Amino acid sequence: MNPDKRPPLPVFATAGQTFSMLSGCAGRLAQLGLLPALITLASQIASGYFAAILGVIWLNSAWYVPYVIIVTPFAVAWTRVVLLGSAAEPASFVPRFGSRELTYLGVSLLLALVTVVVPLGATLILFSSDRFGAAFGPLIVLDIVIVVLAIFTGLRLSFALPAIAVDRFGGFGEPWRQTEGSALRIFAVGLLVSLPIAIAQVIASVLASFMGGGLPALIVRAAIEVTFTFAVLAGAITAIALAYQHLTNRAAAPVA
Repeated sequence: MNPDKRPPLPVFATAGQTFSMLSGCAGRLAQLGLLPALITLASQIASGYFAAILGVIWLNSAWYVPYVIIVTPFAVAWTRVVLLGSAAEPASFVPRFGSRELTYLGVSLLLALVTVVVPLGATLILFSSDRFGAAFGPLIVLDIVIVVLAIFTGLRLSFALPAIAVDRFGGFGEPWRQTEGSALRIFAVGLLVSLPIAIAQVIASVLASFMGGGLPALIVRAAIEVTFTFAVLAGAITAIALAYQHLTNRAAAPVA
C-alpha cells in the first residue's frame, strides 16, 4: 500500500483494541508468560536477597539479564498470536528459542541501545560536564534534542519487531517507511495503553509497602513488579503489533 494513501493510525481505537485483545486472550497470554514470569520472579528475589546480605546495591538489577533473555520467546509468541492467531503458535508452557527469537533479541537490544542507552549516556555525560553550570540552558536543550531523536528513531524502527515475529523482516528500511508520519500516533497509543497499567502498579506497590520488611514482603513486592512488568510488556507488544497490522494492511487475528 502506498504510504501516502494509508488511513492514519486510529489512536483511541487501537488502544481499545489492545485492551480487548489482552482481556480476550488472557488465558493464552498467561500460558505463554507463566514460565518466563516465574523465572524472572525467582531471579528478582535472588538478586534482592544477595544484594541485601552482601551489601552490593547493583545486584538488585542483576535480574534484568535473565529477564531480557527469557522474555524474548514470550514476546515473539505473543506477537504471533496477536497477528496470526492462536493456531500459529503451539500451545506450550515451555518457551521456544530458535533463530527467529535470536534475531528478535538482537534487534530488541539494538533498539534499546538507541532509545535508552544513548540518551541516558548523553544525559550523564552532559550533566557531569565541568561546563554544565555555565552552559546550563544550551546543554539542557541539547539533551532534550538527543532524547527526542532517540525516541523518534526507536518508534520509526519499532515495526521491525512484529515483522521478525511473523517472518517478514527484510531490514530496517521497510519499518522506517511503514511508520512514516505515524511515530507520534504510535507513541500516543503506547502511552494510552501503558498509563493505566502503570497507575495500577503504583497502587499495588503502595499497598504492598505496608507489609514492612522480611522475606515474605520481598516476595510479594517482587511478584507485583514482575506481574506488572509483563503486563506493560504485553500491552506494548500488542499495541505495536496492531499498529503494524493497520499501517501495513496485514490481517490481524480475531480476538478469541
